[in-house]
Amino acid sequence: MERQNDAFRNRWALTVLLTVAVLSSLALLVFLGWSFFRKQRMELLKRSRHEVACLQQQIDSLQEQIDDNQGEARTFQEKLMALEAEKKSKEIRIRQLETTFRSKHISLSVEAIEAAQVYLQVVSRKTPAYHPSSDRSALEHWMNLSLDCWAERLAIRYPSLTNGEKDICYLCRLGLGFDEMALLLGVQSRSVERTVYRICRKMGLSQGSKEEFRSRIFMVN
Repeated sequence: MERQNDAFRNRWALTVLLTVAVLSSLALLVFLGWSFFRKQRMELLKRSRHEVACLQQQIDSLQEQIDDNQGEARTFQEKLMALEAEKKSKEIRIRQLETTFRSKHISLSVEAIEAAQVYLQVVSRKTPAYHPSSDRSALEHWMNLSLDCWAERLAIRYPSLTNGEKDICYLCRLGLGFDEMALLLGVQSRSVERTVYRICRKMGLSQGSKEEFRSRIFMVN
């Protein structure tokens, strides 16, 4: 009887060990599989964001060409619509990918966190940075959150502004000087001045002065 009990206990212990080993192996396989899946999704997300940024650069360039070459506006407009459609499709894909990485314990949205990060980069006194093609939408989101939908109100009141012109308006509203804007955007001060002049024309400001422009920016309602 004792031998039978010992044999039973040995078989039971062996069964438990085998079960634990199998479950551990399964858990390890699931973990490795999820890690590989997550890594692939992260790479796809980065690639998609880079593609959207490249498309935005092309859109910005076309908008400037449309603004400067009204005679060929129709051709540029068709190209612009095609790029906008492609960009929108990729942005939807990015949103789908982002949901994969959202934590249930994070109270702030991914958009709000990214918007705050871009804002802090722009106003940094040590190493300011702003990349319009990839940062513009986040900065718009921040300004809508912090300034009572200011970016939306600007777009509604002055719908003819190009993205490059909006960048100047945003940076001005954040309190940056014109030389600081030029440095941040990587352009000459004269380029900023020409853009300000075009914006003033679209806003109906006769003199087109920097002071007039800055006053209007802070009065957008």
